[in-house]
Amino acid sequence: MSSIATHEHDAVLHHDQSHEHLLRESNIRYTGGASLSTLFLAVAVVGLGATIASAFLYTGKLHAIASFQMAAMGCLAMCLGGMFFTLVMHLMAAGWSITLRRQFENLMVLAPVMLVVASIVPLYDLFIGNGSLYLWMNSQYQKDNIVLQEKIAFLNPSFFCVRLMLYFVVWSIIAFKLSGYSRRQDETGDKWLSNKARFTSAWGMLAFALTTAFASFDLLMSMDFRFFSTMWGVYYFASAAFSGIAALVLIVVPLRRAGKLEALVTAEHFHDVGKLMFTFTVFWAYIAFSQYFLIWYSNVPEETAWYLVRKRDGWQFVFFLLAIGHFVVPFLILLFRGVKRSPTALAVVAMWMLFIHFTDMFFIVRPMVTTRFTDSAPLTPMSGIWVDLAAVFGMLGLLGFLLVRRVSSVPLIPLRDPRLPESIEHKNYI
Repeated sequence: MSSIATHEHDAVLHHDQSHEHLLRESNIRYTGGASLSTLFLAVAVVGLGATIASAFLYTGKLHAIASFQMAAMGCLAMCLGGMFFTLVMHLMAAGWSITLRRQFENLMVLAPVMLVVASIVPLYDLFIGNGSLYLWMNSQYQKDNIVLQEKIAFLNPSFFCVRLMLYFVVWSIIAFKLSGYSRRQDETGDKWLSNKARFTSAWGMLAFALTTAFASFDLLMSMDFRFFSTMWGVYYFASAAFSGIAALVLIVVPLRRAGKLEALVTAEHFHDVGKLMFTFTVFWAYIAFSQYFLIWYSNVPEETAWYLVRKRDGWQFVFFLLAIGHFVVPFLILLFRGVKRSPTALAVVAMWMLFIHFTDMFFIVRPMVTTRFTDSAPLTPMSGIWVDLAAVFGMLGLLGFLLVRRVSSVPLIPLRDPRLPESIEHKNYI
């Protein structure tokens, strides 16, 4: 019996030593972020600078702030996607995902920052711009619009500002509590911190769901106060999960190419990530179709007008691009097992997913530039498209700058999570 016990002890010791080899400093720390963060910052300055400058050119102020807000809401969705997956992984005690979770956490902690960025335009409209993009803030609508008068209890400046502050506080608490537990566990190895994170995720998921839904109402749907959709909050959440999982791939794959996370993130992990990409491709399509179908079937003027504006003047082509590119293309590609297990293939699909995600935000926000109380010349999707591209690249540059600094400042994985060995040895049999 003693020889058997000795053999088992030696096996466990060898097992732990093999894990220690994988967790060497060079494998779990990213030290090359200085030049990359500088590049991202330069892109942010040029892109956002061009967007702001366009306000003084022929495209006009309204186009510039619409492009800025479209890009900001796209990046905020990515960060909220990171928060969602962090909450889910803690709630489900998902052992396979431990070596990936830190990158979701890095996205999550930037959600309050991106909320501040996404609040710039509505606060400008509220206090300076007189509702140039958010119509309910426009004095001409406030005078005698019956629909707005019925919604004034919700759409009023004081309550709007209170809600923005509430979103910031809730997301900050969730982000910094969960990331704080994770970092503290790196230092102390206290396994009970995993239980605290799971408890936080239990109430945090409910708080996340409510605040994300209402933030989408305030920052996107309220641009045209006449439009309403009971599925809008779920629609934006679907975009957040869709873009968040794509962002994870575009963080992890370059890290692996830089020689990091060797044998910690394997084809087995990418296979499961590919399944999540496939899942939220289908989920977004289901929600988008359900919203469209219900509005078409009920035929309420305030609802159908929103789609009618987006089915003319060239916007109908963007509508069909979303139907095909947001669902059909990634659906067919991600069906194949080999694609889901290939980091390179997943990275290509992830880049497409982010492109189509920002196209979705473009489809939501940009038509508001001509949805006014007076007739104006139609602004087609390609009119001044360089402003929209500058805003997207600039905002991605800002997010990339903040993200690289965050990734460089913390270990790339939760070092002493009790489920780390399970994740390292993860095998995928489906």
